[in-house]
Amino acid sequence: MSSPQNSEAVGVAIGLHGQLKEAETISEQILQDKNLILEYQKRMAANRELLSKYRREEGYRDKLYYVYLGGFFVKLPGAKIQSIVKKDQDRLKEWIELARRNVKNGLRKLQQIRPSERPRGVVDLLLKESKQVQS
Repeated sequence: MSSPQNSEAVGVAIGLHGQLKEAETISEQILQDKNLILEYQKRMAANRELLSKYRREEGYRDKLYYVYLGGFFVKLPGAKIQSIVKKDQDRLKEWIELARRNVKNGLRKLQQIRPSERPRGVVDLLLKESKQVQS
């Protein structure tokens, strides 16, 4: 027969396992959101390059350019392409803000888990994130 101490230890271990599993899931989501932010920022940089090219070039508004949209190339006037890129920039800004909010919420959830029960990787991530916030 199992003693009350053994069953209590098993219950603690199961609870700790659940918390660690939850912390790992949250950490994975945070890393995915951070990667999304990087991808969105790369796309925004490419869009900025295109917009600055149009600003430097004279008569771009009336010229026709090939642009890759949704899996196919389309020939459009420069003014229309500029409009599409500006809308894309706005959409990317919204997505980045959403991903940043998700990262902050995930970090808050991780901080609710007691420090002694956090996996080492989670502690490292929290320390790195808090250093970035402070600077």
